[in-house]
Amino acid sequence: MINYNFKNKVVLVTGSSRGIGKEIASCFLKSGAIVVMTGRKITTNSNLKNQLKNYKNMFVLYDIDFKNLEEITKLYEFIFKKFKTLNILVNNAGETLVKKATDININEYDNLFNINIKSLFFLSSSFAKNIMRQKNKGVIVNISSQVAHVGGPLRSIYSASKGAVNSLTRSLALEWASKKIRVVAVSPTFTKTEMMKNSSKNIEFKKMIKTIPAGRPATVNEIASAVLYLSSDEAEIITGEVLRVDGGYSIK
Repeated sequence: MINYNFKNKVVLVTGSSRGIGKEIASCFLKSGAIVVMTGRKITTNSNLKNQLKNYKNMFVLYDIDFKNLEEITKLYEFIFKKFKTLNILVNNAGETLVKKATDININEYDNLFNINIKSLFFLSSSFAKNIMRQKNKGVIVNISSQVAHVGGPLRSIYSASKGAVNSLTRSLALEWASKKIRVVAVSPTFTKTEMMKNSSKNIEFKKMIKTIPAGRPATVNEIASAVLYLSSDEAEIITGEVLRVDGGYSIK
């Protein structure tokens, strides 16, 4: 990974107790940032605390369920009281659903859209309001998915929610560009997380990997590296873009 300098920057990474979110948070910490990491019971994750022990006083773990929009207000109140500012928001928290479209019920539909797009929108809106109030610069990086571009069987509402993330990214980028707020997205392919490693011998998993033209899944570090680049001053002219980190999946 390139050695970026995020010293004195405050970063919020949602859904960062494991997988891609944890790697993104870890890479920001390695680059000198102060990182607020969120998850549903993340404060009781002793394994995570042990992994981050070398970054004492540089990170904060915060329990939150983003389906409750009132908790977003409390999260921002906490961040601005403790750190006085927030420079970068990474909207990584999300859920997936692999199911036949004809079998999906209204509760599953609402649950997925509430976390994947509704909470992302209000997290971004609250972030922008605070940036404008402080007359500061800010960056929002949304984590999308390869299926947002081409769809996928059994992933109808998941791909639709991520398509909405891409559309929202472009619209907010246009609306906030003059306010010095950049909004971008990273669209990963199947990524080698701990959960995926445990499925590596599964026949369905092997079929899934064969759909990637590059012939392999992405690594969490490859996704995190894309996020850090887009968050950095080197990418200051880039806004409204959705960077595909998908091994050619969405152009095959």
